[in-house]
Amino acid sequence: MNLENSLKAEVVNNSNIVLFENEELGQVRVALDENNEPLFCLSDICKILELTTPAKVADTIKREFELYELNSHSFDTGFGVKEFTMIDEPQLYYVMNNSRSKNAKHFRQRRKNEFRNI
Repeated sequence: MNLENSLKAEVVNNSNIVLFENEELGQVRVALDENNEPLFCLSDICKILELTTPAKVADTIKREFELYELNSHSFDTGFGVKEFTMIDEPQLYYVMNNSRSKNAKHFRQRRKNEFRNI
């Protein structure tokens, strides 16, 4: 499976939110922080990785990275504006590398292929 060719991105509601979508894995909302670094919606990542309790995943990330709280971002869900927990790239890789989900394997394989091209 080639994720690079099957990944689509679209700007959501003319905002700084980008929706990345893959037919097999689903979609991930991504926002940029004040340094233009990507922040990934934790609930979207948990859904893809079949992790049923994002709050527990957030607690694990906070312990691992010695943080009091994680980033958050507001999204208009179509049912009103809601606040979502966001994780940065190192936290994303931590979650993916510790997941046993078959979908996590796709992410890890993609990273492996990117490193081979360096």
